[in-house]
Amino acid sequence: MRVYTPAELRRFLAGMDKALEHPAEIVVIGGAAAAIEYGVASGTRDIDTWTRVHADLAVAVERARQTTGLAVPFAQSGVADGPHDFESRLERVLPRLRRLKVSVPEKHDLVLMKVLRGD
Repeated sequence: MRVYTPAELRRFLAGMDKALEHPAEIVVIGGAAAAIEYGVASGTRDIDTWTRVHADLAVAVERARQTTGLAVPFAQSGVADGPHDFESRLERVLPRLRRLKVSVPEKHDLVLMKVLRGD
């Protein structure tokens, strides 16, 4: 399975932003959050979200795959747990996106999420 660099992940999310007709919000977790916001240069194989992927978001994902040429797997994580009240500490990233609001867990919360999962 291919590994996507932080720059490719950002480009893919920008492609999703351009494809959206209405505002949408996602919480990116796991390796994608570490790559996008916290300088992990090794990248990741997918974008896992804490949030449910609604139909309009799924359409934007498909359009971003077509326009960017990046077949990034994108889905709500089936196995994720977070520290108490971590949602109150989410940090917004990629603020220049117009329709897609992207947030990631605060770095300590993200590490705890990875530990809880055993990564």
